[in-house]
Amino acid sequence: MYTLCLDSSNDYLLIELYQDNVLLARKFEVVHHEQSTRLVSEINEMLEHNNLNATLIKRIVVTVGPGSYTGIRIGLTVAKVFGTVKNLEVMLISSFALYSATLHGRVHVIFNARAHRSYYALYENGTLLQPETVIYNSDLKVLVKQNALDTFVGNLEHLGELKPPFFQEINTSFPPFVASFHSSYKDPRLIKPPYTYPLKFDFVYYHLLLNEPEKLEIAVFLDELERQEFIEAPKIAFYQNNLYSEFVQVILIKMDQRIVGYISFLNTFESASIIRIFILKAYRKLGLATRLLEEFHTYLKNSGVLTVTLEVRVSNQNALKLYRNFKYEEITVKMAYYDDGEAAIYMVKDLSL
Repeated sequence: MYTLCLDSSNDYLLIELYQDNVLLARKFEVVHHEQSTRLVSEINEMLEHNNLNATLIKRIVVTVGPGSYTGIRIGLTVAKVFGTVKNLEVMLISSFALYSATLHGRVHVIFNARAHRSYYALYENGTLLQPETVIYNSDLKVLVKQNALDTFVGNLEHLGELKPPFFQEINTSFPPFVASFHSSYKDPRLIKPPYTYPLKFDFVYYHLLLNEPEKLEIAVFLDELERQEFIEAPKIAFYQNNLYSEFVQVILIKMDQRIVGYISFLNTFESASIIRIFILKAYRKLGLATRLLEEFHTYLKNSGVLTVTLEVRVSNQNALKLYRNFKYEEITVKMAYYDDGEAAIYMVKDLSL
């Protein structure tokens, strides 16, 4: 029986082809964010090189994380589509289990979870010693130092120069854990990623009619927040001028016991206008801007606001994609809108729909 094994859950692309328990072909490469463009073509190339028709594949094994949300989805989508069309059995395996499979003794498996966090699991001779979890990098660095003689495997680049003496580069294969799956599906359409670590965050509101010291305090804070990332951040005066209107409000988003972003907006009775939305770089690609806009829209609807407007740079494709996903309509282009001469796209959302 031919088995196709796939892993695209982290920075690596691992594809293996087996006949029974004999490895016929293996592709392992660090590809970072190229899984979506590489996975299918690499599978086709592997099958062609071994003179195999896809109909001969009878089983697919795929990792389900933890790891990159997009990477996990890519691997699962390929496995689900392939399995559904060809009527194959699809088996799921933990990325932690896979990457510790060929190592002995106490093995710490670490993957970058972004936002100053890591996915972490501890195994001993293939047995999970404690629940898989997400750990803050500051705590992880202490753990690494305390267990420096253990074996570590995974991705430690996000921890800076810290690297234990017994760090193992990724070099794994599926067979040792072929029988140790999370689950097996005869109907691949039922598969859902079992690894979800919900983000914990809070919203902090600054409401109308702030007094002068409060406005200055917020202006200084927002300026310092952006200066953590940009050398040429907006001046405090920018925030003061915006916040001094009696109709301006700010919603801050707090995560890991710190403020990591905000949205400021002008709220004038039945309409609102976004002034600025900002998320710290280390906390981007976690869906926080989406959550912030959801909270913002809910608040506006509950306040009786009917429409929202905004201007966004024509070059800011990520922001445009976000706003389009929220059904903002592009009304016009305002030429030379920004101080550097760049144009802005004027967008409107109808909250009554």
